[in-house]
Amino acid sequence: MSRRKLNSDLVLRYSNKPPSRSTVHRYYREWREQQGIPLRCDNEDCMFHGQELLWNGKALKPILDHINGNRNDNRPENLRYLCPNCDSQLSTRGGGNMGRVRNNEHGYEVSDKDGRKATLIAIGDPLITKAEAMSCNSGKKGQ
Repeated sequence: MSRRKLNSDLVLRYSNKPPSRSTVHRYYREWREQQGIPLRCDNEDCMFHGQELLWNGKALKPILDHINGNRNDNRPENLRYLCPNCDSQLSTRGGGNMGRVRNNEHGYEVSDKDGRKATLIAIGDPLITKAEAMSCNSGKKGQ
């Protein structure tokens, strides 16, 4: 039985139930190619931003990073490639964001590192009520 090919609009978007990481990687790489964006580290201060991802003659695999720290937000404007060195220096590396992001179908909420203040991000339908968006608070931690 063959699998149905997903439309990129169903992959590169915010979703409370996102596709697999490898699917997001593949569709993001294809999207970048269509936009004429080369495979590189997207950190402008990195040496690999302007040159090929090679180290000691071997290709470096770029790491897909979610800029806002929410793994469910796969919109192209929220994704970037980083070289392993740039990725290792992020504060969100190794679970640094764990418990700070709460998702629901209408958007998500991101808490400060101290957990006191949260910023609500509504995505999609502009007619969503504040109560619907606030239902992020009832979501499970770390999703």
